[in-house]
Amino acid sequence: MRNNKGNIRPQIAPSAGGLLAGSLIPTLKYLKMKKTILAIAFMFTAMSVSNAQSDSIPQSVKNNHELVGKASYYGSQYKSTRHTANGENFNKDAYTAAHKTLPFGTVVKVKNLKNNKTVTLRINDRGPFIKGRVIDVTPVAARDLEMIHSGVVPVELEIVSLPEKKVKKGRNC
Repeated sequence: MRNNKGNIRPQIAPSAGGLLAGSLIPTLKYLKMKKTILAIAFMFTAMSVSNAQSDSIPQSVKNNHELVGKASYYGSQYKSTRHTANGENFNKDAYTAAHKTLPFGTVVKVKNLKNNKTVTLRINDRGPFIKGRVIDVTPVAARDLEMIHSGVVPVELEIVSLPEKKVKKGRNC
């Protein structure tokens, strides 16, 4: 907007109560309200993208893999010198897991059915090869799932995403 001398005059943003020219307080309130609305909109957008990604997993993929059973965790006998089935060095502090059939690089959400704790993990190994068990998790994931004391807990897996590209296979595939 221009004043009577032709200079551009800054506009004051409207507040919740309307325009109050010359006051910065309504402008700040307006900006805070706008920021809050944008944050809420971003949150809903992120949730819908996450749901859409999970919904994009074909039912045939979900049906071909064990997704409910028991989880165990890698014990202290696994050292960092051990390699996982996809060739990576084993890292007890990484959020990774072993599954018998899911492709390497698949991201799954593991839910402990005893306490509803969840953790998101990437599949990089094969196993467990004990009847009834569907996943082996690293010690850091076991701690987050609060399963250290019991050792084995009932879980449900949700496939979050499949790998975008073919992951290089290592040994024991």
